[in-house]
Amino acid sequence: MLKLIMKDIFCIIILFFIFFDSDGQDSSGKNSFNTNIHPTTTDSLVNQKKRAGITTGTTVMAKVIDGDTLAIITLKEFSVYSPRVFKTEKEANKYGRLLRDVKAAYPYSKIASEKLKEYNTALKGFKTERERKEFLKVAEIQMKAEFENDLKNLTIRQGRILIKLIDRETGNSSYDLVKDLKGTFSAFMWQSIARLFGSSLKDRYNADEDDKMIEEIIILIEKGDV
Repeated sequence: MLKLIMKDIFCIIILFFIFFDSDGQDSSGKNSFNTNIHPTTTDSLVNQKKRAGITTGTTVMAKVIDGDTLAIITLKEFSVYSPRVFKTEKEANKYGRLLRDVKAAYPYSKIASEKLKEYNTALKGFKTERERKEFLKVAEIQMKAEFENDLKNLTIRQGRILIKLIDRETGNSSYDLVKDLKGTFSAFMWQSIARLFGSSLKDRYNADEDDKMIEEIIILIEKGDV
């Protein structure tokens, strides 16, 4: 019974999450290649390409150093990790469970982030608080119909990870999101229930310390390596 209540908490959290402005980074245009040309010579490289009949490729920044023209390209940010070596079978199994749990929870944090942007755009078109509340009511029904059953299939461990990933995506704890929507009392109530299971809606994501291994797994997921 308690396990079912805990699963409901995580379902409610993610439903609440989609209705608030995100403080996370906007990925549009981030880390994209700079295709604007800023040649150091007086002759435009664009015109040079036209005269040479070159119609393919990407125009990039260039700089002449000691008579050589060097391309200047902005690369996407990347991380390098050494192959993970496990000293014992217990360590390997522990990492395997964490990998499984992050892979289960991570997609929902990304879906929620996308829905957040979609609904926030729609909310800007409403002039009154009543219209906004009606929209949110319909949106909540739709979200429950689409995701509630799947979210209830998350384990308690996966739900704990999801709480942290919500903070990773938004910069806000789940407690703050619930408090903004339902008020201080409701946030306190859900926090009290969460603590029965060793969780906290106030958990924050720390990619450099406590959650370093989770961050590593997320990067591997995004690269398609796991």
